[in-house]
Amino acid sequence: MSTNPQLTYSVGGPNSNFKDLASIDTATLAQGNVTVLVYPGEYAALTSAVLKDVSFRGMGHQDEIKINGDFTIANLQQAQSIFQT
Repeated sequence: MSTNPQLTYSVGGPNSNFKDLASIDTATLAQGNVTVLVYPGEYAALTSAVLKDVSFRGMGHQDEIKINGDFTIANLQQAQSIFQT
């Protein structure tokens, strides 16, 4: 578990930090203890992502959030990452 404080970012919602999943930079995903709130919309899947202790949480009904393609994780750095809807 990371010793960093919990960091929360949003994609596609009000006051979003990133317009889509592909806009999230590697440093953000690899810093540890990160939650990404994914708001309703259609997104391309991340490819070659480097994740460290990341949680992706859907912020709407599962039918409102569409991720096209397969997530591919290049490296999962000594922590767990989870996907929630």
